[in-house]
Amino acid sequence: MTAMQPAASDSKQTTLLKTLLIRHPWVAFLLMGASFLITGLISLNLIYLFHANIEFVIANGIMGLRDGGLQQLGELLISGYLGMAFYVLFKACEKVVVDRVLERPAKH
Repeated sequence: MTAMQPAASDSKQTTLLKTLLIRHPWVAFLLMGASFLITGLISLNLIYLFHANIEFVIANGIMGLRDGGLQQLGELLISGYLGMAFYVLFKACEKVVVDRVLERPAKH
């Protein structure tokens, strides 16, 4: 049994994503890169938008919340969870890629 092949007892717990990533390391590598970039873009953008939203609400009070500040805050929270989902995807791909790189080649 190698590090990349699940044990017989783990076969019932292997998800479709895990199986795909283990069988196709290039897919894992490409998904890891894409999810890293998306997480970074979402996170950086969230900082600026949260700051602008808070300043808008402070400057306009309740009227600012009624004029879209509250809706934008909800959208920002959803974006935050989306960024977190891409981060989890990145970590899953990272584990598969690192396990693959550190795996010892089989002796023939």
